Amino acid sequence: MKKLSLMTLTLILLSILMAGCAIARLPAALKSRVVSLVYMNTDDSVFEISPGSGEGVFVTPSINPVGDEVVFHGAVTGYSRIWKYSLENDKAIALTGDDYVAVEPSFSWDGTFIAFAADKGIDQKREDMFNIGNSLLKMGQMYLGGNPKVMNIFIMDTDGSNLRQITTWNAVDMRPTFSPDGNQILFMSSKESGSLKKLSLYTVSVMGGEEPQLIPNSEGANRPWYSLDGEWIYYWKEIDDRGTLCRMKADGSEWSPLPDDIGGLGSHGPFIDPNGEWLWFHSVPYTYNQLFKMPIKGGDAISVTPPGFEEDHAAHVTAAKNGNYSFDVLYVKEK
Repeated sequence: MKKLSLMTLTLILLSILMAGCAIARLPAALKSRVVSLVYMNTDDSVFEISPGSGEGVFVTPSINPVGDEVVFHGAVTGYSRIWKYSLENDKAIALTGDDYVAVEPSFSWDGTFIAFAADKGIDQKREDMFNIGNSLLKMGQMYLGGNPKVMNIFIMDTDGSNLRQITTWNAVDMRPTFSPDGNQILFMSSKESGSLKKLSLYTVSVMGGEEPQLIPNSEGANRPWYSLDGEWIYYWKEIDDRGTLCRMKADGSEWSPLPDDIGGLGSHGPFIDPNGEWLWFHSVPYTYNQLFKMPIKGGDAISVTPPGFEEDHAAHVTAAKNGNYSFDVLYVKEK
């Protein structure tokens, strides 16, 4: 088995990474498959933590603030599930069941809860992650575990217990994240537009039982994350056909692109570390998707791509207080 040519691989990756959930349009005759693995970096030691032993589709890791656990979603076969890797036990275990799709988990700022999106209780067609990974035409579906009509937000304790549903409406909700005080969930949703191509941001109480509130001027915002003080929301947005890092007031009253974005072919996946000092993200400065961080107060971006991954497509980096961080790497291989 060998990797695709550099030109083909670059075109494939750009076709999905710019949209996060868009379906890549490629010739059906192209006989290739996708493998995506999750890694952890601790004291410059980098190792795979996804449970597939080098196989499967596992993406969107979120490391806890302490830096000893990572949650992510995916599967080798079957529906996407939420997994938790423990550094102490050196093992990843499934936190959600195998009878529904669960994706895009994130830890609360104090590390006590996990929010994620799922179609639990919804009667709709579901996709096997093996089929997603085995077809480039379905490649973009890895982020939602298929092509769902409805996904809602859920919260659970970090051991998978005490599961409770937060949103209940007929929409695709995705990318949930907690406010720093733990009282609100911020997420993307198709509710306003009815389309995955025009997502907007919403907030809802972690207690549920109420209608989520639309954040004004948030159409097109992707992968939102709060600042440590809760006053700002960082996200990426398509501007002039390029993924651009932005921030807005938490109430949506004003927004602007970040002046220190590194340029290149597009930046995505902003994450604020629990120390509130660094904005972590992934970008395509030339050919390969790479990992970066830059000071929240402004300044040049610094590459944090581990040695040996410079010619891989690394993305979705999140970091802990102790400097540990996790990320996923996407490989497109010939069958």
